[in-house]
Amino acid sequence: MPHLHIYSNEPPLWQDAARRLHRATVEVFATPRKASAECAGVVFAGDIQADAASIERELNAGRHVLVAAEPCLSRESLLALEAAAKRKKVRFTVVNPDRWLPSRQVVRKQLGGSLGSPELVRIHRWESHASAATTAPLGLPGALVAEIEQALWLIGRPLESVFALEHRAAKPGGDGGRFLQVHLKFCPGMAVIDYDDRLPHSGSEPNEGYRSLSVIGASGSAQTDDQANSQLAYRGGSPRALVVGEGVAYLASLVDDFAAGIEAGKEPSDDVASWLEVVDAVAAVQRSLAERQVAQVAVGERKGK
Repeated sequence: MPHLHIYSNEPPLWQDAARRLHRATVEVFATPRKASAECAGVVFAGDIQADAASIERELNAGRHVLVAAEPCLSRESLLALEAAAKRKKVRFTVVNPDRWLPSRQVVRKQLGGSLGSPELVRIHRWESHASAATTAPLGLPGALVAEIEQALWLIGRPLESVFALEHRAAKPGGDGGRFLQVHLKFCPGMAVIDYDDRLPHSGSEPNEGYRSLSVIGASGSAQTDDQANSQLAYRGGSPRALVVGEGVAYLASLVDDFAAGIEAGKEPSDDVASWLEVVDAVAAVQRSLAERQVAQVAVGERKGK
């Protein structure tokens, strides 16, 4: 059973997930540190979004690396890290944790089966400006980039073109938030994503936000929606609708899968290629926003392939 270090700026979350592990023992830290001799692999998790140098240092030390975060690495970094992992014959795995959410797993498994081939993906991701993350290294809000990755994963076909619109809310003396809508055209199929960080909030605590995913296939449809997955709570005063979350078991499943691959000596799946597609899609979104017109997706050539 491999021993892993998990680096995250949310230690309680990952310590909770660690209690559900079956395939690994772990230590959770808020910041990267020199790994112990028995450490076989390292997980860079959540908003930590470790820089490429930190990841490469672990790979060069002969440790397997899992990056479990919103897409945050550039094309050049992904290719360089993939090459470093191959030189050291270790696993370099990158994954958007949202792929492991139970709701997303159920939808994905039904595509090609009861739902038929995916034709339309519709995503809403709304949050209050107080809780919105700063611009990701890829140049778009990290939450939006994560949803673009989800759309590419669910459709599973090459992306042809992108059209994106943005509206920034005016606010005296500062940034009032932004709304972005992204249309992704596949052949066949399409996806439409709304991202909005202008939800109102009261007091010092931001609201939980709202997410929904709808997938229409050739023979059926599926939906997961925070509004439908809410419970009314009466705590005195006005009742509140509390979103029923999906827990942390999916994070444990993600780490268990990584540990099982290390233990079995399996070659990592070619997930770096799928993340390069995300980078290409983000670049097309940025061109569309700048030029205010449809942008064709320029698929980059992978070196060494």
